[in-house]
Amino acid sequence: CYSKLVLVAVADLAPGDPRTTTVCRLPPTAVPDLALSELPPDAVATAHVAAGSIITDAMITTVAGPAAHATAAEVVVPIADPLLTADSTLLVAGVDVVVFSEGVELSGAARIVDIDHDVAFVAVPTVDAAAVAAAAQLRAASLAFPGSN
Repeated sequence: CYSKLVLVAVADLAPGDPRTTTVCRLPPTAVPDLALSELPPDAVATAHVAAGSIITDAMITTVAGPAAHATAAEVVVPIADPLLTADSTLLVAGVDVVVFSEGVELSGAARIVDIDHDVAFVAVPTVDAAAVAAAAQLRAASLAFPGSN
């Protein structure tokens, strides 16, 4: 039987977590096109990865800093808010948020990737980045937490 070697997550990974993987043999029909069979030593997760997931190129990065947790279609924008605290239980990397400014939704597909004191680093789609960055610079950006389905 023909098989391919792929990396599989052995534990749940959060954005920024170092690699925790094992190599498995799977039938080619079960392997995504961008599946990896090895990782660079400094690779970290870009988003939440569930245990048992096949690791693909989009799930890891070797880039440092908050941008390490963004995909190629995202930009990370720092949003300062005096109500944010680094020890908040609501604000953790990987949490989905919506960015508003003056009652207008600027990005409905944002995700917190890092927090430093009163600054949340938020990955937003590239098309939303300019508006979110402008509002953040004016300290007019607000984060909201969408409900789950």
